[in-house]
Amino acid sequence: MANNKYFIIINPNAGSGLGIKKWNIIASLLAENKIEYDFQFSEFSGHIIEIAKNTYKNNYKKIIIVGGDGSLNEVINGLLSISANALNEITVSMIPVGTGNDWCRSHKIPSNTEDAIKLIIKNNIIRQDLAKATYNEGNQIQSRYFANISGIGFDAHVAIKSNLDKKNNKSGILVYLKNVISSLINYKSVDSIIEFNEKVINCKLFLLSVGKGKYNGGAMKQLPFADLTDGFIDFTLIENISRFDVLTQLPRLYKGTHINHPKISTYKTKKVSISTIDKIFLEVDGETFGHSPFEFEVIPNALKVITGL
Repeated sequence: MANNKYFIIINPNAGSGLGIKKWNIIASLLAENKIEYDFQFSEFSGHIIEIAKNTYKNNYKKIIIVGGDGSLNEVINGLLSISANALNEITVSMIPVGTGNDWCRSHKIPSNTEDAIKLIIKNNIIRQDLAKATYNEGNQIQSRYFANISGIGFDAHVAIKSNLDKKNNKSGILVYLKNVISSLINYKSVDSIIEFNEKVINCKLFLLSVGKGKYNGGAMKQLPFADLTDGFIDFTLIENISRFDVLTQLPRLYKGTHINHPKISTYKTKKVSISTIDKIFLEVDGETFGHSPFEFEVIPNALKVITGL
């Protein structure tokens, strides 16, 4: 029998501890709005995956995530590790307390806690597509689902540094930009082959961002033409670009006008494969994973979400 209560998963470390700092306010607002719920705090990296599995096994049908993009990613992968149909049975909503909250930005989910709860009460549900990344971890092929954006090359290099900073309670836009600039010193583009839509691109790959949402890195409009429900994944390819050009394009990333640069191009596809001569790494919704070769594909209409769109 379905459990009609919401189950709330709280990441206390999201947004450098904002999850735990805001919980009393959130709980008070939920009580004011007579929302019935059970809840659990995550206690370690990867714990949300296990909580999501147990939520499904206990027949909850409505999950509220108090966290950020990484918390959402763990919920999705936890549910899909149990059953391909798990996401058909559960509706996901978000009270954003993360560092970037980029997925929420694409869905027009308010950053204000009270407004985010009002949106959950409105219960405007859509089905958004997911994307699936396949990569190598040592000698094994692994996969990861995601709702927002994944990046390879320079993007992943920056994510590795940013995640090390997070462990030292350092996060935010300024920390991210610091890591972008420091990574420029030693990062080199790699010879790559990109295959999609019966096309082949041979290039020196600096960065490739792929996904369903428009934003990552805290409001950077990496995929300006991405549509959450169109049945495609978008990817933006940045080829061998000078350090000076990277710095001049940073402000344009926030408007999505970086794609006008001659070394930058954007595409829509249902599947794209990338192989590289030298090993490069992967980040998915801000978390770092394995290495090349990679394959990305769309999973249509996979996730039921409460949206502000």
